[in-house]
Amino acid sequence: MRGHADGVTSAVFSSSRARIVTASDDRTTRIWDAETGQEITRIALDAAVTALAVHDGDIALGDALGRIHVFEAEEFMREEGRFVSGDKGPRIATSAVLRRPPIEGTCGKRLP
Repeated sequence: MRGHADGVTSAVFSSSRARIVTASDDRTTRIWDAETGQEITRIALDAAVTALAVHDGDIALGDALGRIHVFEAEEFMREEGRFVSGDKGPRIATSAVLRRPPIEGTCGKRLP
């Protein structure tokens, strides 16, 4: 499989083993056919993809800006599912930003 322009940060097989989902520092997540190695579709973000989880056709991504994105990608995860040019790709289901609470420093000042 060739396609990512930067390092791959995660790779996961779908539950059916028919698909491989990869995440990369190149700001994309790609769904591949496990048998042929061909790219089926991709999800482009505006930051490096640092975390990846796949469950029941949903793809959850964490990015370098601390955001979590969940995509409904069931039709692309099924073995018989095929991406046709003109399809818009996986639909975003939700997006969130996780912010950690400030940490108290030893001198009593709040750290960012």
